Amino acid sequence: QIDILIDLSGHTSRDRLLMFAHQPAPVQASWLGYPNTTGLTTIDYYLTDRFWAPPGVLDHLFTERLVQLPCVFTFQPANEAPPINPLPALTQGRITFASFHRPCKLGERVIALWSRVLQAIPDAVLLIGAMNDLVLREQLAAMFQRHGVRAERLVFYPQLALPDYLALHHQVDIVLDAFPFSSGAVAYHALWMGVPVITLTGLSPPHRHCAAILQHVGLGDWVAASEEAYVDLARQWAADLPRLARLRAGLRHQIEYSELRRPETVARGLEQALRQMWRHWCAGLPPESFEVVL
Repeated sequence: QIDILIDLSGHTSRDRLLMFAHQPAPVQASWLGYPNTTGLTTIDYYLTDRFWAPPGVLDHLFTERLVQLPCVFTFQPANEAPPINPLPALTQGRITFASFHRPCKLGERVIALWSRVLQAIPDAVLLIGAMNDLVLREQLAAMFQRHGVRAERLVFYPQLALPDYLALHHQVDIVLDAFPFSSGAVAYHALWMGVPVITLTGLSPPHRHCAAILQHVGLGDWVAASEEAYVDLARQWAADLPRLARLRAGLRHQIEYSELRRPETVARGLEQALRQMWRHWCAGLPPESFEVVL
């Protein structure tokens, strides 16, 4: 007899949503594996947190009731991560922005916004990683060219092994986030390497993932609510290298003492959420959204 059944796949390969549609458990929830609603009325709850899906902001996009945990995810740094180095711009004399996103995230609107950033900071360059396809490199360079950014301001790197990928952050001052599917692992690794991320938040769960990560580590001021604010953030930080260098030097310590490095907080929040779901069902009440407060 299963009391509470949790989906960890959503609409991804080899999911079990058909089984959930038959409702084999009296209480069913979805968590982690898919950053959106399952669309199934037989799944009662979706586990999130107050930064990713603040109460009332995304509820209308879900068939499930939203449960805000204190923190819905944690981060385990790679053992291969090298130490943080000094801010590259201090010796290079220019800001180096970077993207380590999957190429499929780099749509026309993303390129247009990044071009505005590069135009606002004329001596900056953009490092673009995970680019194995030479034809794709040429296509991206052409897209930037259409927005007034010359090819010589772009530096391409292929996909690298994890140690080399992490070490590549030693050349980077600021990571530019993509949208509407914002970064997760890219943001975690960048922050651990001392590199802050500028993100554009939005009104869908994938669009808010990176914003939630930044808010959990105390970098809510790196979250832009508009494209204009995104460009302004890049301009402001590029003009204050001493402040950016101080942030870089202390960022790993800041993450270490954040909720992202407290798996026990996630575990306690999950335990309390499951108890509340079960008690609610035992009382004969319909599912409802709630927030877990430890």
